[in-house]
Order: sequence, then structure tokens, then C-alpha cells
Amino acid sequence: MKKDALPLKIHAYLQDPLVARETPMYGFQDIEINDVYNLADGPTSSRFAVVDYNGTTGNLLQPVKWDPKKKQFKAGNLVLNNQKARTDSFQFHQLNVWAVAQKALQFFESPQVMGRKLPWGFEGNRLIIVPHAGYGQNAYYDRQSKSLQFYYYNNPENQQPVYTCLSADIINHELAHAVLDGIRPHYNESTHIQTAAFHEFFGDLTTILLLLRNNEFRAEIAKNVGPDLSEAAVLSNIADEFGRTVENKPFLRSAKNTNTMDSVADSQEPHEVSEVLTAAMFDILIALSMQYIERGVAWKEEDQVEMTSTARHKAAKQAFWYTIDRMQRMAMQPLDFCRRWM
Repeated sequence: MKKDALPLKIHAYLQDPLVARETPMYGFQDIEINDVYNLADGPTSSRFAVVDYNGTTGNLLQPVKWDPKKKQFKAGNLVLNNQKARTDSFQFHQLNVWAVAQKALQFFESPQVMGRKLPWGFEGNRLIIVPHAGYGQNAYYDRQSKSLQFYYYNNPENQQPVYTCLSADIINHELAHAVLDGIRPHYNESTHIQTAAFHEFFGDLTTILLLLRNNEFRAEIAKNVGPDLSEAAVLSNIADEFGRTVENKPFLRSAKNTNTMDSVADSQEPHEVSEVLTAAMFDILIALSMQYIERGVAWKEEDQVEMTSTARHKAAKQAFWYTIDRMQRMAMQPLDFCRRWM
């Protein structure tokens, strides 16, 4: 591979600013971008174009600039590739949402998942990303405008702005809607509550799998939580900052819940119904991780081997990798076999 084709590294939030402040170990991630041939201001790549138009103010914000010679994204003279000191910059917001979306699409198109370039649910190669679409407690995918729309609002506790474009959970969830719409476009046209719930479940499962794929995250979970992933609230909780500031809960939704189809039988809210399938898949993920841990000879109690703390962390981290590798193939690849209509 030529030197100028090497992956581009971008520093972005691993979950959201709230998690980064309260638990710095889960604060940021280094994202490797493989799509480096057609980069431009925005950022713009072969699959995404960031257009920062604010519908509330009517302003078109200045885009982050791409320096093709130095392979850097800049706001003025400030290099933003690996910059977390200027997270208040709108240009950092643009770069953050683009990089997280790029990583999610790379995940879906990887050999371990779908194994091919995926189409969008509309004509054209680029999905538009609008980081500051306007004031409101919302974020969504819209096929008609070929875009992901991210809004912002004020935290009721301190009146500080909360930007949904800085939440990796929200970005991954909305990008998953766009991916599923490309694979199964008729799902967006169905009026069944279960079909809408499947869309929401798919978005939430994507956030969990992408988080567990992060090497540093798995290492910290193994070290600080131990072998039982069901105790890792940082994994099962989805959109912490949004949930705290909008719903007054520790999360927007949680994969660790006790909902059943009977308990949501009368619900017409897709997000609520989706939690049933999300919880079921999370239970499978937990069961897989425990199975891989039990297969590790040194972990078995009957071997009477006293493992050091470091060895136990290493064994758990390895088990978590086997789990995510199996889970992403088991949960995502069958999308090709789903019914075209639901």
C-alpha cells in the first residue's frame, strides 16, 4: 500500500461527552479511516458528505478543511485529526460525526459482517450528514433528503448545549437505519409496529457491537468489570447523555431489561417494542462470552490454577473478542436472508 493510502486516524468520542467527563477511560477512541482517496472539505468522502446547515438559524457553518498534502483536517491553523482539546469547535463536531459514521460503515462492509459495498436506500453514493440541523431533542435518518440529521438542545440542569452529533451511540444508531434501508428498503414502507421496532433494535444492537469491537474498551471492561459482561452498564446502556438530559434516566434505553412481547403487547411505540429483541440478543451475547470464558482452561475452578489479576484480565479480554467476532457474524450476516417484506 502506498504511503498516502495508509489509514487516516481521527480522534473522536467513544460514547458521548457525558461519559467522557465522568469516566475518562471510556472517553475517546482513535478511528482508522480507510476511505482516503476522495477526501475533501466538509468532511467529504466517497460515501459521506457533511453539510453543516442549521435550519433554526438559517446559517451554513464553515466546514472543516482538508489539507491533502499533510493529510490533515483543520479549522484554521488548528489540526483536528487527533485533537480533543477543542471539542467545542463546530469543525470538531463535523469531523467527529463523519469519522464515527465512516467507522460504522466500514464495520458493516467488512468481511466479518456483510462482506461487500452496501447501497443506500436512494440513488447516489453519498449520504449527507447534517451535524447541527437545528434546535431540538432529536436525531434521525431521512431517505427523502438522503441525510442523517443531528439536532442540539440545552441541558435543563445547566443550560449548556448538548449536541447529538457528539454521541457515538446516536450516530451509530442512525447510520444503522440508513444501512438497513439500503439492504431492505421495503422495511421503511411497512406500517407494522414490529417492523419499525426491528429498525430500532437494529440501531441499538449496532451501537453495542461497535462499542465492544473497540480494543481499549474491551481491555478496560475486562480490567474493571471482570468476566461478566451483564455487569457492564457502560455497554448495555444506550445514549447516556441524551437519556440523562431528556428522559432524566441514566440512559435512553438499555439492552439489560426484562421486557417481553406480552408486556409491550399494547404498545404502539417502536422504541419500546424494540427493547424486547435487543434484550434477547444481549442475553445471547452474555451467554457467548461466558461460554468462551469457561472454555479457557486456566479459568476453570477445577484446574486449581490461581491466576494473577493480569492473567484473568487477559483471559476475559480474549473471550470478549471471540464473543464480538461470533456475534457480529451471527447477528448481522443473516440480514441477507430476512424477508424483503415484514
